[in-house]
Amino acid sequence: MPFEHVPEPNADVSSRRAELDRRELELQERERGLERQRTYLDQAHERLGRAKDSLKRAIFKFRTQVAEREDELDSRDRRLAAAHSELLEARREFVREQIRLKAAIRESFQEPTPAPTPATPPIH
Repeated sequence: MPFEHVPEPNADVSSRRAELDRRELELQERERGLERQRTYLDQAHERLGRAKDSLKRAIFKFRTQVAEREDELDSRDRRLAAAHSELLEARREFVREQIRLKAAIRESFQEPTPAPTPATPPIH
């Protein structure tokens, strides 16, 4: 076959070189894409870490405020209970005083009982 086309060695090398260059560019583009994704992911992790820290601080602050508020309310409850006890005792003393006053008033309006006289026989 004298007329068979034999590719030129330079043409074959050139096309293979072009193919390899194209593949190299594709691989570099993929690497850049992966690096962008890695950078984005690292930044997202950093933001998440900061958000978690911020949330932990906020929760701690909230719990502290709740505990302080509970202490305040407990203190007010104790003061209110003490005031209520004092009021009940004052009310009891007031009622006792009223009873004593009523008894004194009753005694002052009662007719004095006459002194006993010697017994005299009845007349028939």
